[in-house]
Amino acid sequence: MKKVLIIGIVASGKTTLAKRLSQKMNIPSYELDGIVHPQTPDGRYKRTADEQVEVIREIDKSGAWIFEGTDRESYQCLFDMATPLSFSIHRYGNVESEYLPGFLSNNWGLKSAIINRILRC
Repeated sequence: MKKVLIIGIVASGKTTLAKRLSQKMNIPSYELDGIVHPQTPDGRYKRTADEQVEVIREIDKSGAWIFEGTDRESYQCLFDMATPLSFSIHRYGNVESEYLPGFLSNNWGLKSAIINRILRC
């Protein structure tokens, strides 16, 4: 089962990477901010930590997923649910170009042409 958790600082490319992976691999992507602060007809509100975990667990039951966002204590359970992978996404380097392609190829069977399209900026 493909379960991806992308955690990083603000404006580091998490959403872009999540969207690209989602499109290429046909896996639904979720922004964690939307889990914490869902949109309702009356505006946004903040879910409690327990409510956030409940929503995450419901999504997890459906199978493959990609979550992206900044680190919050309320969704530490995602680290146990996700496929193990650790790399740094940042604007001032190219760490993902060294580690992520190998992981996607070796563990998920993606071809290098698809990986290059996913990571292309």
